[in-house]
Amino acid sequence: MSGPRNDIWAYCEDFVTEPAIIASAREVAVELGADPVSVGTGALLRSITAMRNAKAVVEIGTGAGVSGLWLLAGMNPRVRIALFTTLAL
Repeated sequence: MSGPRNDIWAYCEDFVTEPAIIASAREVAVELGADPVSVGTGALLRSITAMRNAKAVVEIGTGAGVSGLWLLAGMNPRVRIALFTTLAL
């Protein structure tokens, strides 16, 4: 990407403030050598989960839990039934 597209991408990534618990999980992921989802991608996961009014979520990831925490953040706080399955490769 070049020019204005880089500016738009950077703006979208910096627009959302990452919750502290997810930032901590991100630090662990980096220490483990995993490549966690970006803040912008996480915010999108949270939004989709909230829009679908998800009552259950299955997540298969790297083991650090960054994307799973974003999904959990989008779930209805009164209905938190979630199954997080992690495969470490």
